[in-house]
Amino acid sequence: MPNAEDLFTTRKSLDEICAVPDKIISVYSLEKHVWADSNSEAARKARKPELRSIEEFQINPVRPFLTDVLRNMAAPYKPKRKENPIGQGYWIQAEFGSGKSHLLCFLSALALGRKEAWKIVQEKEKKNGRGKRESLFRFWEEGLEAKSCKGKKGVFVIVKTLVGAGGGTVGLTDKGQRLTEYILDAAKEQIQLEIGKNLSLYPTELLADRFLSEDLDRYRSDLRKFLRDPRFFDEDEFEDIDDFIRDIQQNKSPEYKRSCGNKLWRFYTEYLKVQPQIAAETEDILKHMVETILAEGYSGVLLVLDEVSLFMKNRDDNQRTDDEKTLVVLSNRLAKVHNLPIWTVCAAQQAIESKMGVKNIIADDRLKLVKLLEEDKDYYDIVLSRVREIKDPAAIGNYYLHYKRGFIWPNSIGEPEFRHFFPFHKPAIEVLRAITYELTTTRSAIHFMHQTLKHQIKHKGRELIRLWELFDEAVRYEEDPSGVHAGLVAIKTKRETDYRAYEACKRQIDGLTKGYLKVHRDKAIKIIQTLFLYHIAKTRQQGITPEDIANSVLIERDAEANADENNQHYETIADNLKKELRQIVQNFDEDKRPRYRFDPVFTGVDPRDEFRKARDEAESNEVMVNEAWEHLLSLDEWPVRTRQMTIDLSSGVRSIFRDVAQFVAPWEDRSSAHYGDQTIDINWHGRQISGLVGMRDFGRIAAENLPLPPIDSDQTDLDFSVFIGNKPVSQEIISKILDRRKDPRTLLWTPGELTHEEHERLLDFAAYRKLISDWQGKETEDAVAVVNWVSNALQTDLGKIAKIVDNSYARGRIDALNNSQMEFHVAGELPAILSPLVDRVLTAVYVSSDITFDPPFVFRKEEGVKVINGIVKSGSIPKGAKPNQNISAAQNFGFGLKIIKKSAEKELDVTGNPYVQDIWSFIDDKLADEGQTMKVETLYKNFMGVGGPKDYGLTRRMVQIFLLCLVREGRVRVGIGAKSGLSSSILDYSNLADVDFSARILDSLTEVQKMAKPENWEVLRPYAEKLLGEAIPSTHDDAVISNYRAMLRDLLAQEKDVASRLENRARGLFETLKRANPYETELRQVAQLFSTDIESGDDINLLLFGLKEALGYQAFDTNSASQAEVDDLANRLKNYRDVQRFLEFESEIRTAHAYCNSLFPEIQDLKEIHKVIRKLQNKLANLQTYIDSDVKL
Repeated sequence: MPNAEDLFTTRKSLDEICAVPDKIISVYSLEKHVWADSNSEAARKARKPELRSIEEFQINPVRPFLTDVLRNMAAPYKPKRKENPIGQGYWIQAEFGSGKSHLLCFLSALALGRKEAWKIVQEKEKKNGRGKRESLFRFWEEGLEAKSCKGKKGVFVIVKTLVGAGGGTVGLTDKGQRLTEYILDAAKEQIQLEIGKNLSLYPTELLADRFLSEDLDRYRSDLRKFLRDPRFFDEDEFEDIDDFIRDIQQNKSPEYKRSCGNKLWRFYTEYLKVQPQIAAETEDILKHMVETILAEGYSGVLLVLDEVSLFMKNRDDNQRTDDEKTLVVLSNRLAKVHNLPIWTVCAAQQAIESKMGVKNIIADDRLKLVKLLEEDKDYYDIVLSRVREIKDPAAIGNYYLHYKRGFIWPNSIGEPEFRHFFPFHKPAIEVLRAITYELTTTRSAIHFMHQTLKHQIKHKGRELIRLWELFDEAVRYEEDPSGVHAGLVAIKTKRETDYRAYEACKRQIDGLTKGYLKVHRDKAIKIIQTLFLYHIAKTRQQGITPEDIANSVLIERDAEANADENNQHYETIADNLKKELRQIVQNFDEDKRPRYRFDPVFTGVDPRDEFRKARDEAESNEVMVNEAWEHLLSLDEWPVRTRQMTIDLSSGVRSIFRDVAQFVAPWEDRSSAHYGDQTIDINWHGRQISGLVGMRDFGRIAAENLPLPPIDSDQTDLDFSVFIGNKPVSQEIISKILDRRKDPRTLLWTPGELTHEEHERLLDFAAYRKLISDWQGKETEDAVAVVNWVSNALQTDLGKIAKIVDNSYARGRIDALNNSQMEFHVAGELPAILSPLVDRVLTAVYVSSDITFDPPFVFRKEEGVKVINGIVKSGSIPKGAKPNQNISAAQNFGFGLKIIKKSAEKELDVTGNPYVQDIWSFIDDKLADEGQTMKVETLYKNFMGVGGPKDYGLTRRMVQIFLLCLVREGRVRVGIGAKSGLSSSILDYSNLADVDFSARILDSLTEVQKMAKPENWEVLRPYAEKLLGEAIPSTHDDAVISNYRAMLRDLLAQEKDVASRLENRARGLFETLKRANPYETELRQVAQLFSTDIESGDDINLLLFGLKEALGYQAFDTNSASQAEVDDLANRLKNYRDVQRFLEFESEIRTAHAYCNSLFPEIQDLKEIHKVIRKLQNKLANLQTYIDSDVKL
C-alpha cells in the first residue's frame, strides 16, 4: 500500500493535465487572416471570416479598446445628429510581436458580421465569467446583428498592410503613391469582390461619369477632334469617339475607366483650358468613397491600416504631411465633422514615433491612442493561453509539492503563481522573453514554448518546462519578423561567435574522462545552456547564484536531497565549470556570494594569460604602479573604443578626487577636463562659502621649499583651502608646510600606507591598464576578446580596487595650523567629507561665526542682493507690502545678519550689530579729514578672511550689506563706478532707496566717504522744531539730522493736499456766514509753505526759500535764524491748527447759521426759541474767540 507522502507527490503526466493545439497561427499579415482560407477570393466575396483568428485571440489585455470601438460600431447611425458622431479613429501603438496584427485580424473578422464568429466570442466570454453587460457579445446583440442580417450588408471592411507581406512591399523599395490612393485601391478591390461593381472612386473615374451625364452633348464634337489631335496623341493612339464613349459606358475594368478619365482630364485642362469642378481634394475623395459605400447598402466602413509608422518612415516630408492629412481627414473630418460611420484603426510601432509627426494626429477627436502590452501580466497571459489549456487544475498541486521539497523557488513565488505559469518555470519564460527581443517578437516565444510543450506531452513528461529544455528550440528558431526585414535570425546565425563558444564548452565537457564534471555531465551541460541563454538574453549580467542555477535546472542531486543540499551540489558543479572552462566566469556580489555567468571566449589569445604577464611586469615596474595609483585617484569615465562600440570600463565607479587629481587621461581633452585645483562650495553656519581644493606632492613641496597658494579672501572670495597629498608623508613634513603657510584655514590631508591586500589590488589595476593600453584600438579578434575580458573583469573588480583609495585616505590624517589630526569620515563626495572639518577650523578662526542662518535657508551671494533690495535700501519693509523674493530674503536672513530685531521685524535696526559698528569705527578712524575717501577694497581686505583688526571672516556681500546700512543711516556715502549703469556716481541716504541693486552695481562700489554736516541745517533747525512740533538737538551726526530731514519731507508731503483743502473749506464756510475769516492770511501762507517742493534738490535750502516765499522770512538771505521769525512761525502754525480744529464743527456751525436766518412768528410759545437764536447770532458775529479757544468752541 503506498504511503501518504507518495499519494501527494505522485504526478500525472503533462498530457493528462494540459491540452496543446497542434498548430498555432503566427499572424504576419492582415491580408491572410481576416477572411477564411487565407483570404481567398471566395471567402472575401462571401464575407466569411477566419474563425481561428478569433478562437486564438485573448480579449482581456485589449478589452478597453475593443469595448470602445465595438460600442461605436454597434451604435445606431443618425446622419443628422452631428453633435453625437459614432465614427472614431484609433492609433494602436506597440512593438513588433505585441499582438497588434492579431488584434486587427480579430476586429476585422468580427466586423464582417457573421453569427458563427460572434458565437465564438460569446463562448469565450462565458468561459471567462463575463456577465451579459460585461461581455463583448452584447455589441452583436445591441446593434451589429441588426446591421449585418436580414438583407443588410453590414460593415464594409477594408484592410491594408502598408509595409510587409500580403500587401506588397509598399514604401520599402520606393516612396510609393499617396496614402489616399492605397486606401482607394483596397476599397475598390474589396467592393468588386463583394458586389461585382466597378464603382467610381478616383477623381478621373468621377470625371468620366460626369462627362457622360452632363457634358457629352456639349463637348462631343470637341472631344472627337481632341482624340485625333496629333498635338496630344501619336497616330497609333488615335481613337474614335463612339468607341471611347462605349468603353466608358460598359465600365469593363477600373484600369480602363481610369485611363479614359485621364484623357478626359487632359481634354478639359489642356484642350478646352477649363478646370473641371469635381472632387479632387483628399477630404472630398474619401468622403465620396464612404458615401458611395453607404449608398450600396452598407452600414459603415471599418478601415484597418497596419504598419503605418514604418510606411511613413521612408516617406519624404511632403508625402508624410499628406499622409498625416489623410489620417486626420479619416478620423476627424469624416468621422466627427461630417458624421460618417467610418472607423479608422492604424497600427504602428512606438519605436518609430520620434521620427514622424505622429503627435499631430494623436488626439481623442482624431486618432485615439491605444498602447498594447504595457503590463508584464498581459504578455504572460497571451503566451500562456496561446500554447496550452489546463484540463486538470487539481493535478498541479502535486507538482508544487514535489518541487517545493527540493528547491527554494516554489516557496518564494507561492502556489497561485506556480499554478498560473504551469507547466512552465516562470524565470525561464522571463529569460525567453528577453531572448525574443533579441530575435524578433512575442511570436518566437510562443513558438519555443509550443514546440517544447508538444514534445513533452508526446513523451508523457512529468517535469516542468525548464530553461534548458527550451535551448534547442531557441538556438535553432528562424523567423521573418513581421515580413519587414527578411532574413534568418536564429541564435546560431545571429550570435554565431557566442554559439561557437558554447559548442566549444560542450566539446570540452564531453571530452572529459574523469572528475566531478564527468560524473555529472548532463547537469553540467544544462548549467552551460542556462548560463548561455541568460547571456543571450542580456539579463542578470553580473551572473546568477548557485541557488539560481539550482532553481533553473530543477534536477535534484538525489531523490532525498533537500533545498540546501541541492544548492550546494550545483555550486560545486558551477565552481568546477569555472575552473575547467574559460567561458564560465565567477564573480562575487556585495554579500560575498558567488555568481556565475557565460562569457564567450574564442580561440586565440587567452586574456587570463595576458593578465598574468602584465601583473608580473607591474610587480617590478614602479612607474606602472605609480601611474595606476594616479589613475585611481582621478578615476572617472574610462572610455575604450572597440570594433563595435565605445564602452566605459569604469562601470560608474568614480573616485572622490576625480575633479582635483592632476592626472589627465589620454582620452580626455586637457582644455575641458576637470583636473588640478578646483573651487568647491560648502554650507557653513547657513552661509555658502567657497574654498580651493587641490592635490599636491607634499614631499616635493617640503624638499624644494615650494609655497602653497595663499587664500587672499578679499581677492578670491575663498575662505579655506584643502590640499590633498598624493602619497603618504611624515608628520614633520606636514608641520613644516603648515608653519610656512601660517594660515589656520589651510588643511592638509595625507593618505595612510597601503596594506598588503590593497597593494595587490593596485597591481591588478596596473595589469588591467597594461592590457587596455596594449590592445585597445586594434581590430583583431584577439584585441576584442582581451578588451571584453577586461571590461567584464572590471565590472566586478573595479569597485574593490577603487575602494583602496577611500580606505587609504580614511586611515590618513587631516591637519591645520591650530587643529592637528582632526577626526573625519570618508563617506560621500568631497564637500560632504570636508564640511565638518572646515566648520571646525573656521569656527575657531572667524569672529563672524556668530552669524548663523537657520535651515533650510542658505545665505548665498544672490541672497545678499535681495536683502539689500528688501530692507537695507529703504530702511523698512512697507506695511501691507506683498511678499516677494526681496522681502522674503530680508525676513529669512535679516535676523541672522543682525540688521533686524524681533521687536520690530520690519524695520532696519543695526544698533546691536557689532560688525556695522566696527566698520563705522574703522572708517571714522581712518578718515579723519573732511572729504577724505577710502577705497572699498580696504574694507574687504580688513573685514573678509583674516588679517584685519580682527579675523572677521565676513563674505563680500556681508561687507556690502553692512556698508549700505551706514549709507542708510546717513553716516557715509559710497562712490560707484561707471560699469554700474547708474546715472549717479554717488550713493547716499537721499538716493539709496531709488536704486534697484544688482550684483553688477554692488561690484562697482569704489570708495567710501564720511558724510559732512549738512549746510544751513543750523539755520533751519529752529524753524524745523516748530514745524515738527518737537525739540531737535544740535548735532553733527548726519544720521540724526537725516532722520529729521526725512520727517520734514514726510510732513510737507502729507500736509500739501490737506492744507489746500482746508483753505477752500474755510473760504466756503465764511462766505456762507457772511463773515471775514480772521486768519485768512495765515491760512494762505501756511498752505503755500506746505506746497513747497523740497524733493527736487537740496531740501534744506528749498525749505528756507519756501519760508521766504510764503511768510517773507529772511533766513534764506541772511543765513541766520531770527527768533522773532521763529515765534511768528509758531503763532501762524497755531492759527492754522486752530482753524483746522474749528472746521471739524463745520456742519454744526452751518446748521446754527441756518437757524439764525430762519423767520419764526413772534408769539409767546416761541419766546425761548427767539432768545436762543439771538445768543447764536451774537456768537456767530464774533467767531475769532471760538477759533482761538477750543474750550469756548
